[in-house]
Amino acid sequence: MIQVSLKNCNLDLANFTAVKFDTCTIARGSFKDAFFCGCTLKDLQLSKVSFIGTDFSQTPLKGVDFSACEFSSIHVSPSALELKGVVVDLIQAAELSRMLGVINKECRCIKNPSYFSPEGIATWVCLLC
Repeated sequence: MIQVSLKNCNLDLANFTAVKFDTCTIARGSFKDAFFCGCTLKDLQLSKVSFIGTDFSQTPLKGVDFSACEFSSIHVSPSALELKGVVVDLIQAAELSRMLGVINKECRCIKNPSYFSPEGIATWVCLLC
């Protein structure tokens, strides 16, 4: 896929195995439980895209910015080498660290008043674990 723009798409459960993404933009889409196994991601721009339960096995995520996306419960290979160089926000980084087995002994599960749910309600978020 070269110079492709996807907007407002629902591609839950889609299979993109071994696809090469080059200079692509994806905005306001959903790829829940989709497969991006063995892909090449070059100059991929993402905004407000949901990657919940998405499988990125054998797809290097170096330089891909997921910070403006929903990025959780993803699947990678046991070595997790796919995650080297991935760009995420603080909340996503905390989840990835848990996925990698990191235990934060100092966690006190503090309230972050700057984080709000889509309904505008302040939520409890652990910033440390």
